Order: sequence, then C-alpha cells, then structure tokens
Amino acid sequence: RTTRTRARQARADSGVTSIDRWLAALADARAGSGVADVVWFGDSISELDPSGVPIPWYVGRVLSGWTESIQYRNAGAEFTPNMETQGRIASDDMAGLGGHSVVLGPGRCSCLSALGEAVSVLWTSRPGGGQLAVSWGEEHLGTIDTDGNAGASQVTVYRRPAGFLPEDLVITAAREPATLEGVYVHDGNVDSGVRVWPAARSGNTTQDFLDYPSWGLDALATLSPALVVIATGTNVATDYPSELDAMITAVRSRTEADIAVWVPFLNSSFTAEEAAAGRAVADRHGCLVVDGAATLGFVPTVDGA
Repeated sequence: RTTRTRARQARADSGVTSIDRWLAALADARAGSGVADVVWFGDSISELDPSGVPIPWYVGRVLSGWTESIQYRNAGAEFTPNMETQGRIASDDMAGLGGHSVVLGPGRCSCLSALGEAVSVLWTSRPGGGQLAVSWGEEHLGTIDTDGNAGASQVTVYRRPAGFLPEDLVITAAREPATLEGVYVHDGNVDSGVRVWPAARSGNTTQDFLDYPSWGLDALATLSPALVVIATGTNVATDYPSELDAMITAVRSRTEADIAVWVPFLNSSFTAEEAAAGRAVADRHGCLVVDGAATLGFVPTVDGA
C-alpha cells in the first residue's frame, strides 16, 4: 500500500492524471464481480433538477446500466426526493452525508416505499444515542444501536429476499433520540455494481465541506469509494482555488480513491479566471477534470447555474 501511495503521489506531483483505481473498480462492477462506489461532493448543481433526477443519480443510473430505481435517499432534504420523516434536521456540526440527516425521537420514524433485495442504512453514532429498528414490509430486519463515540456515516447492511411489489421500509427510533442519515436501496447491486453517494447540498461552498467533515469527508472511511467527485464552486466562496486545493488534500488524506474535479459553469459569482485557477489546481494534483466552464461557459438560466 505504501508503494502504491507513493506512486500515486509521484504521478500527482508530476501532473499526470491517475484513474487506475476507478477504471479497475468500474470494470469489476460491470463484470458483476465487485462494487464501484462514488462519493459526490456538490452544491445546487448536484441537488436541483425540477425536470428530472439530480446529476449524481443520473450518473449512477448511466454507470449501472439503467438498473437502479431508488439509489440513495436522504433521511431529510429540502429539494431532492427523500424519505418521509417525523424527525428534525440534525445540527450542522454532525448533520451527516450532505448535511441532510434527521434526529428521530423515540417512537418517531422515517419511511420509504421501495422494492429491493437489500438496504444500506447510514446513521450517526453519538454518546447516549438510541436504537434504530429497521423493518421492510412485514419483516423486522434488525436493530442498530447508535450509542457510541461521535461518528458520522456509519453503515449497516440488511439483506432480504427481493419482493415483487414495493413495500414500506420503516426505520423507527427507540429508547433515546437517534440520528438517521439515509438509506441506499439495492435492487440487483448489493454485491456488484456502481453506487453514487451524493454529499450534495444547495448553497454549499467548498469550504463548507471542510468546515463540517460529517457532511461527506467522514463518509470516505466507511464507504471506501473508488472515485470521489468534487463538484463545488458554483456559489460565492472566499477563494475557490485555495479551497479546492484544501479539499483535494483533505480527500487524499482520507482515501486512495481517484478524484474528479467538476469545474462549474460560469455565473455572476464564478468567473473565467476562477475556473482557470481551479483547473490548474486539479491538474497540479493529477485529478480528472469535468470542465463545465470550458464546455458551456455561461448557461442561460435565471441565476447562471
């Protein structure tokens, strides 16, 4: 591992883009012999789409061969489709993947009607946390004890025989309040396939993800992605190039995943000069670049986004 890490760092230092890990994982996923996980950091570009599905979902569907019908659902969110919940939005410092987790009081629940063979439950560990009872249809799948050291994006996977009709997936808190981040319903991709985990929140800057590691950086340790997409920069930031540099460094310190930087479209608060500087940062780190600014420039929308 040390040799691989040094080799990857040498390629990054020389400006050579590395996609070895991602291409190998993608090949295994398409062959049915492995899972290729993607963690996607983003702002409104990644969360809002009034006419269709958000971009991370769309990318996940394309890469999985259009087999996924549910993908990841936040326990609570303002814009993207999410679970129906009786909880309150968690505080910023421990708000979980995308900053969209909910705190469920005893007896309160979050639910989703879904068809599938398994579910990955993302939850937050807290001192004195309660339990999360997971049921799907008439079957009780198990109970998660969330009492422990503070830690976002813990993952528990439950399997079951796939049904023929959608049934209610219900997660209920017991004993003490418990924090639920969301669920990923698996229908044919529990052991192989591509999964995109969206750490996306409208209004975010790159610095927000650095200030609140629970919004996505903490998830890198538990999800072990093959690819990380950094799709931020749309919103006003203190200094996008330096924030992007810090974000890439933060990701690299937590995972050996390949990194793709989405350079956003130009708008009133994101200039061509900032796009060029961000592109240079990505190149210097040896990251893949998805260049919205170079491809489309300004887009004809009300807010330029």
